[in-house]
Amino acid sequence: MDSGKTNTTTTAADGISTVLRTALDAVYTVVENDYKRNGKYAMHTDASVIKTESMNSRLKAFEQVTGVGFMSEISGERPNIPTDSGKTGNYYVVTPREWAMAIEVPRTFQADDQHNVTAQVQKTAESKFHTREKETFAIYRDAFAGSIFKTPDGQPIASNSHVSLKDGSTRDNLETGVFNETNLKSYLNTFETMKDDVGFQGGFLADTLFVAPAKYADALVVTKTELRPRTNYNDLNYVSMTYPGLVVKTNPYIAAAQGGSDTMWALLSNRHRLTRITRDEWEVYSSWEDAVKAKQAPVSTVTFGHRESYVAHDFYGTLFSNGTVS
Repeated sequence: MDSGKTNTTTTAADGISTVLRTALDAVYTVVENDYKRNGKYAMHTDASVIKTESMNSRLKAFEQVTGVGFMSEISGERPNIPTDSGKTGNYYVVTPREWAMAIEVPRTFQADDQHNVTAQVQKTAESKFHTREKETFAIYRDAFAGSIFKTPDGQPIASNSHVSLKDGSTRDNLETGVFNETNLKSYLNTFETMKDDVGFQGGFLADTLFVAPAKYADALVVTKTELRPRTNYNDLNYVSMTYPGLVVKTNPYIAAAQGGSDTMWALLSNRHRLTRITRDEWEVYSSWEDAVKAKQAPVSTVTFGHRESYVAHDFYGTLFSNGTVS
């Protein structure tokens, strides 16, 4: 739980920010635990769908690095050993984005030992949690369009025109089939035979099936039943037998009502690199200056916020379907 006990900035001579942050932590934990109890939701802290990194400066630079190809067989006492080297390129820089909300804490709240502060900030904690969820999963809502997020090769995250940095050949992680048993089995095979940047095949195994909320029930039926779903035969379920550890997850912020899709689905390896990069988990600032200058009753304006960004370091370890073709 990233509740502000790391990379937290507070500014307040009277300690009110500390009290408010404690109240925020408490409510934030309740909201987060509601999601965890549900079980089906992946959150912004769930590495199966979004990795988390940190940054300690205003910007962070990255570049892609490839590996080397297959080894060559050699023989003899003094053989000539072939050489190969990785390749670097597609340099990119990530800067933190910032979100904030300001509330006023009036004099009476403080006169009562600040006990009512929790009530004042409860909705702020909920706002922070849901803001983070919405912004984190924009990387999935935009995966097909690529209007906000692109991979370092300049393509949308889900594309049939990705380019290998190593040799310039084309890579494809975009499908169109609706979610059903037949397509899932086919795409699992496609996923496992995808080539990585160097050209190695079979390096990615599906660990997570991430689906739109409207497809979650179907996904459970297809992946978790012992026998083949929706048939009158006693055939064993190939998917549940072969991939017993395949985790099925969803999130409400990838649905069509949130600007996403009700038909999309994706296979993800634990080696995927869709990432949330945090700069400040919590920022809490308290200011009295305006009220004092105006000669008004003391009112503290408290600003809550956080800074982080989202990036697709590459597309490997992901296979997306927009779910539009029957």
